[in-house]
Amino acid sequence: KCQMKLQLEKEKVFEQAARTMDSDKILIVCDRGTLDNKAYMTEADFSLVLNELGLNEVELRDGYDAVFHLVTAAKGAEKFYTTANNTARTETVDEAVALDDELIAAWTGHSHLRIIDNSLGFEEKMKHLIAEIANFLGEPDHMR
Repeated sequence: KCQMKLQLEKEKVFEQAARTMDSDKILIVCDRGTLDNKAYMTEADFSLVLNELGLNEVELRDGYDAVFHLVTAAKGAEKFYTTANNTARTETVDEAVALDDELIAAWTGHSHLRIIDNSLGFEEKMKHLIAEIANFLGEPDHMR
């Protein structure tokens, strides 16, 4: 509950800041969105939190203009998956894959959900992400 409240407040602060900027296009990037919390709790607990905060799952999901999900290295690039470089990461490969599936499921239904997989290597994965973002923003090809 606290994590969701914190996420929502952080997003409000950045949206308020964006409204003060003199620019046609402003991109706010969240490493995590509110629905990511759903993957870390039971369905019953998630429903309870939504009810306590007076939130609606579909409205939360659709409150984001676009969602770009970077698939875990544990799924398709297993040799690069490690817990050694991130103390917050404790999942085994199998646990990371299951969690990744839950994260994708949480966002499924969003009109602009793009899943960036590990089929082409990390550099190509990043290029794919940038291309998807540029496409969403309507940027010309040369800007990508």
